[in-house]
This record gives sequence, structure tokens and C-alpha cells, in this order.
Amino acid sequence: MGITLRTLSAWEGHTVSPDDVRNLTRKEATQIYEAEYWEKIDGDELPAGLDYAVFDFAVNSGPARAAMTLQEIVGVPQDGVIGMQTIRAVEGRDVADLINILCDKRKAWLQTLMAANTFGAGWTARVDRVRSRALALAAENKDSPAAAGSGDATAKARQSDTSVTSILTKPEALGSLGSVATGLAAITTGRGPVQYALAAVMILFALVGVWYFIRRVRSEP
Repeated sequence: MGITLRTLSAWEGHTVSPDDVRNLTRKEATQIYEAEYWEKIDGDELPAGLDYAVFDFAVNSGPARAAMTLQEIVGVPQDGVIGMQTIRAVEGRDVADLINILCDKRKAWLQTLMAANTFGAGWTARVDRVRSRALALAAENKDSPAAAGSGDATAKARQSDTSVTSILTKPEALGSLGSVATGLAAITTGRGPVQYALAAVMILFALVGVWYFIRRVRSEP
């Protein structure tokens, strides 16, 4: 599910085992992503695309780091908590510009870490994929006309269309699931800790993408 031992231990309030992580249910993983990352970056209030870029940054490097980077960009105090002051500073800014600057700063910060010589290429590739997807989401939201109409029939159609099974058959979700499969294959056939670690990063990135995509589809009017 992409949840680490450390994250699950903090969530449960006690030390957990690798088996606990492996046995984590989709429901509990979703609750962790929601409470520990999405809500902490106030994802519902951020523009489409930027929300995904900040969310993935938070999952990878912590909500405070992601929040402070965004706050630095929009010129508000860097307290690591995205609130109304940060949201208001984001309003009126070009979302694509914010995404690009955020991803550039994220890549620059990652290269300062001690493990960059080993994992830097994988981190950079991840940020590049996030940038591409975030920009596509921002463009899609900008170009989409406002949804019109409502009623029981529409509501029922949306409910049917947003089951997890239905969502996961959509092309965007299938791409992320394909990355999960590729990562699992790499773990199976890879040799050495570096290959295993890079494959694990690939799986985590893909699972974050699937979680975000399911949430975004379900929140559409």
C-alpha cells in the first residue's frame, strides 16, 4: 500500500512489524493517506494539479517540508502548516508556474541529501513524473467547463461510476497500476539493495497516484 513501518507505527501508536505493513488493508491505508498527508497539506483547498504535486511531495518528504516549500514560493511565513494565509496567497497565481517552481525546488532539495549519489536519479525521475501529471491535471481543470445539472439519476450514475473497480479501469489509473506491476517484477528479478530500493520507490509513487486519482474522480460533481 506504500505505507512504511515508521508511518504505520506512528499511526498505531506502537511499534509494528513488517507483517503488519504487508497485512494493512486498503481501507486503513486510505485513512492514513487522508489524515497524515492530504489533510495536513489542506489538499481540498489547493488547485487541481498543485494539490497532487504538494501531496506527493508530502508523502515522499513529509507534509511540513512540502508546505514550507509552497509557502516560500508564494511569499508567506514558512511555518510548515498550510492554512488560509497560504491558500489566499496561492489564489490568482498561475497554477502551472507554481507546479514547475515547486518541482524545481523539490529536486534541488533532494540533491542536497546524503543519499542523493545513490538514489538521486530515481528521485529526479519521480519528480519529473509528478510534474508531468500535475501539469496535465491543472490544464484539464482549466479547460473543463463547469458541470451542470443534478438530480437523483445523475447522482446514481456518478455513484456507480466511482466504485473503486470502475475507477481502476480508467486509462490514467491503469498506467499507475502498470507501474506497480513493473516495480513488483523489478523486486522479484533485481539483485542487490539498490535495485530493491528503486523498485520500492516506483511502487510507492504508483500507489500515491492511484490513491489521488480515486479521490479526484470521486470528488467530481
